[in-house]
Amino acid sequence: MTAKQKAIFTLAYFIVMLIITILNKRNLWKAVCKASGRTIQEINEKKKEFYSSSTTGRTLQMNFESWMSGNAADKERFNKLYNLYRISIIPNIIFLILSFIGLTTHTFDKVLFVGYFIVPVFAVATFAFGMIEKNK
Repeated sequence: MTAKQKAIFTLAYFIVMLIITILNKRNLWKAVCKASGRTIQEINEKKKEFYSSSTTGRTLQMNFESWMSGNAADKERFNKLYNLYRISIIPNIIFLILSFIGLTTHTFDKVLFVGYFIVPVFAVATFAFGMIEKNK
């Protein structure tokens, strides 16, 4: 496999893993909603309400998180799930960006090799936690 083919394969790999991670995050979101003690419909309506307000940025996010956790039976469990939901896609995005850079330079090849293992671990963890928590 040539260096260019390897770079294209790496990019395709992280694009596919991004799609898988996004699909897995849907189950995790359902678990987060369930842990919050609110329905997905309630949360979607409240999101619209928050986003139509004049509050923006970090304050908007904090208000929304506070509202979501306000009804949670186990706030610690809710916070753990919500934090996992928020960070689960970050490794994939980082490695995807590095793989785009890898099309022109091979500086990050060793780092991308590590990403071949890190990204699936996060995808599996996201899937597992989503399924376990959703069924509780």
